[in-house]
Amino acid sequence: MDPLDGCRAKIERANEHIKNLSLEYSAHANSGQYRIVQEYDTANGILVLKFADVKTLPTRLSVIIGDALHQLRSALDHSIHQLILKNGGIVTKKTQFPVFQSHEGYVARGHPMISGLSVPAAALIESFQPYQLGTSAGEHPLWVLAELNNADKHRLLLVTAITMEGPLEFEFKSALTIDTTTRRPGEFDLCVRHGGQIENGATFASFRTTAQEVQMESQISSAVAFQEDGFSRGKPVIPLLTETSAVVAGVIDRLGSEFK
Repeated sequence: MDPLDGCRAKIERANEHIKNLSLEYSAHANSGQYRIVQEYDTANGILVLKFADVKTLPTRLSVIIGDALHQLRSALDHSIHQLILKNGGIVTKKTQFPVFQSHEGYVARGHPMISGLSVPAAALIESFQPYQLGTSAGEHPLWVLAELNNADKHRLLLVTAITMEGPLEFEFKSALTIDTTTRRPGEFDLCVRHGGQIENGATFASFRTTAQEVQMESQISSAVAFQEDGFSRGKPVIPLLTETSAVVAGVIDRLGSEFK
C-alpha cells in the first residue's frame, strides 16, 4: 500500500461530498427558492424588481460543506504523519500540516509541527506555505481551507447564502418603453448583475419607465455561497471547494516523490 493512499482516499471522499452538495443544492433551487416582485417608484418613475420570500438554505448543506473541508484538511495532516514515519521520526501531538500567512509564524510555530521530517520534505512543505504569495497569502487555497475548517470545527456551522451566478436573462411579455434619457448618476435602465446575494428585499434590476407593472420571464442562475468573513465571503461554495480539492491533491502528489 502506498503510504499516501489514505490521503488520496480522503480527497476522493471530499469530492463525493462536493458532488452531493451540488445535487442537493440543485434540488433546493428547483423547488422554488424565491419570488420576484415589482415595485413602482411613482415619484421618480422607476420600476424596481426585487427578491421576496427567499427560502433559508437547508442546514444539511453546511454540514456537507464541513465534511468536505474536514477530509481535505485531514489529508494534509495525514501526509505529515506518514513523512515523519518514513524518516524514522516521532509523531507528537503537535504533528500536523502547517499553514501560515507569515514566515515569522511559520518559523515560530510551524517548525514543531513538522519535527522529524527529512530536510528535503521540510523544504517542500515550506514551498507550499501561503506566505509565499506575499500580500496575497490570504487568498491561498490552503489558507482558505484552514480558516474555513477551523470555523466549522470550533464555532458554528458555516454560514451560507444564495448568490446570483452569471448574468440575468429577461424576456418581456408586454410592451415596455424604457426611458434612458433622464437617468441620474448611479441609476440604470436595466441592471444585469454577475453576482450579488439573493435575499429578501434585494434589488436586482430597475429601469425608468411609465409602465407600473410589466409581464416578464426571467432566468437567474444561482449558487450556494459562503458568508464567512475573509477571502471566501460571497464566493460560490462548489467552485471554491473543487479548486481547493485539486490543490490538496497536487500537494499530496508532490509529497509522493518523497517515498520513491
